[in-house]
Amino acid sequence: MFELIDVNDLASLAKIIDGNLTGENKRFQYITTDSRRINRDTLFLALLGEKYDGNDFCETAIEAGAQAYISTKEIINKTGIVVEDTYLALLKMARYQQQQVTPKNP
Repeated sequence: MFELIDVNDLASLAKIIDGNLTGENKRFQYITTDSRRINRDTLFLALLGEKYDGNDFCETAIEAGAQAYISTKEIINKTGIVVEDTYLALLKMARYQQQQVTPKNP
């Protein structure tokens, strides 16, 4: 589970990761890839693994209280962000975070 600096709504995140927001703009605090670690302030990021396809857990995450999902597949009547590649979306989030940090000079 992780947080993003200065990003706490779906519309802003969709712009950062070049995704398509489906449904209403909601606020979130945390992002997780584990559908078992959901709370009401969480956004679920569906990653494709060797054993599991995170897309299969989007609805479970929403039912468990996630605000929305990030996936390569749209779920009808559920709020989320649809992207071409969730790993690329994760990379774009990391790049954005890196740009928000100003390192101190030694």
